[in-house]
Amino acid sequence: MHHHSFAHCLLSTTPLVALAVAARDSWQVGQTVQTSSGSVEGHPSQWAPDVSEYLGIPFAKPPVGALRWQPPQLYLSNSTINGTSSGHQCPRLEPDPSRTNPDALARAHITEVGARIIGNEGGSNDTYSEDCLTLNVWTKPQTGEEDKKKAVIVYVHGGAFSSGGNASPYQTGAYFADQNGVVFVSINYRLNIFGFPGHPDPDAVPYNLGLMDQRLALEWVRDNIEGFGGDASRITLFGSSAGAASVDYHSYAYADDPIAAAYIMLSGTATSFTPATPAEAASRWQNVSLALNCGDPSGPSPAASLSLSCLRRLPFPAILAAVPAPSGLSAATSSFTATVDSTLVLPPSAYAARAPATRPLLIGSNRDEGNWFRTAAALRNQSHPGLVWDALTQQVFTCPAARRARVAGAPVWRYRYAAAYPNTEITFGPPSGAYHGSQNYVLFGNAALDAPEDTESEGRVAGFFRGAVAAFARDPVAGLGGEGDGYGWPRYDPRTESLMVIGEGNTTGRVVLGGMYDTLCFL
Repeated sequence: MHHHSFAHCLLSTTPLVALAVAARDSWQVGQTVQTSSGSVEGHPSQWAPDVSEYLGIPFAKPPVGALRWQPPQLYLSNSTINGTSSGHQCPRLEPDPSRTNPDALARAHITEVGARIIGNEGGSNDTYSEDCLTLNVWTKPQTGEEDKKKAVIVYVHGGAFSSGGNASPYQTGAYFADQNGVVFVSINYRLNIFGFPGHPDPDAVPYNLGLMDQRLALEWVRDNIEGFGGDASRITLFGSSAGAASVDYHSYAYADDPIAAAYIMLSGTATSFTPATPAEAASRWQNVSLALNCGDPSGPSPAASLSLSCLRRLPFPAILAAVPAPSGLSAATSSFTATVDSTLVLPPSAYAARAPATRPLLIGSNRDEGNWFRTAAALRNQSHPGLVWDALTQQVFTCPAARRARVAGAPVWRYRYAAAYPNTEITFGPPSGAYHGSQNYVLFGNAALDAPEDTESEGRVAGFFRGAVAAFARDPVAGLGGEGDGYGWPRYDPRTESLMVIGEGNTTGRVVLGGMYDTLCFL
């Protein structure tokens, strides 16, 4: 602070500081918060009793009836929301039956922990309904930064745009709020044919409704989070896998009005997963429509709208039952997924000529990403040489992260996650290592839900990784800094020692040459 303005600043900020401190001192765990969706009652989190947890807050009108396959509409109400459950989860494809088949599990050398992880897409009590556009908030305003509102993290779950949801105990924000002083929000968005339909007339039915849901949730957070002790000017948009690709889509599509002050992308970018072309999406829609006796929407335009009105009359389980199950190497190929519409989702080759929002970026991927896909293939009795999975790790995860880090136009921190623990290991012979998605069990602090306790090293890595994510969210420019801030994590530069390898051997983190693992990438 410049000394000449010190007195002026002191005079002008004292009342604000006093108000913030007073609000903090009077915060009651679970107190009711007024929002544009109504007054939300909270409760202490089961994972951290000092954290106020608010579950299942609607941010959009239920996308049912005439609103099925329409852009989300803001939910406005002055009713009371009891906030005790995450509410319905968005309809998603049933997990591959091989995931619970004992013979398949034995054949694929799945561990006991692996059987739980692979069989558990979400929470144990999940219910499904299209009335699923809700979000959860975890906050602890009574402690922390005295003179200001807290940084906010908005989490977008993964699941190939076809599965996942915000009720998973493996993605609770309680530990972030309790130990790291941030407000944590997790959101739901429409999935599969409901979120990423392929209707041949995108003016009538936009392709990427799920991404529109995410954007509306982000706008809701901007407009309401201060009531939960959050700072609307410090929102970090954070995603994993398809959620990370979503975050990246937002960074390009909303470059002029990103809302987010920073981005975190774990194992996914806008170029990691191949989106459907309009023609592919339309043929998938056509197949579902024909299978359900709703006509052929590829005919003249009345046929398309007749197919839509016919499908709107059917219950969602009947529609999902007509969607082919994913197969082959990619878990997203035959299902409905992000689709090129040239506004929210570009063809992968078009990103090179575009600039994303110039916002700080924390990005990375895992050493053994491909092993998750290898395991899924083994469960279906398919096997491919190890080189296939190494190439998948490189082409889908390592290289896209390297490319995205180079074009951020703002400070970047990059990591490589290399940890594996008894309570995250899903296969033995060969071991699964740091497979795709494995970082979340450690990062969110719930690896030990039904499994062996965290090892001492795992606890340290979890603390380091979660602390780094929160430090970045609190201050995306200086939070991770370099030496001396507890993280020793330099800004990323492919030519300098700046890539943080997390959880290798018995280390929490060690820094190596930025481009060390990118030798096979065309950058």
